[in-house]
Amino acid sequence: MTTFSAKITLRDKKLGKILFKALLPEAHSQPDGKVVVVFEDDTLVINMFSSKFSTLRAMITSHIRMLYTAIKLLERLSKS
Repeated sequence: MTTFSAKITLRDKKLGKILFKALLPEAHSQPDGKVVVVFEDDTLVINMFSSKFSTLRAMITSHIRMLYTAIKLLERLSKS
């Protein structure tokens, strides 16, 4: 069986810790596929695996959207 995978990394200690805590619950709730979120060496790493390419694509899109939204929210909060 073919397995497709993707990896997203973010090298920012402060932001990485915040995003790690925000994404961890989501990683455990994937119906199709697997997401592993780790924070080590000041780097956030999101590994995604799925047997279907379309599922992996949806997982990538979803996680990028969550990261973008969280970053923009943190930027706005820091300006307040």
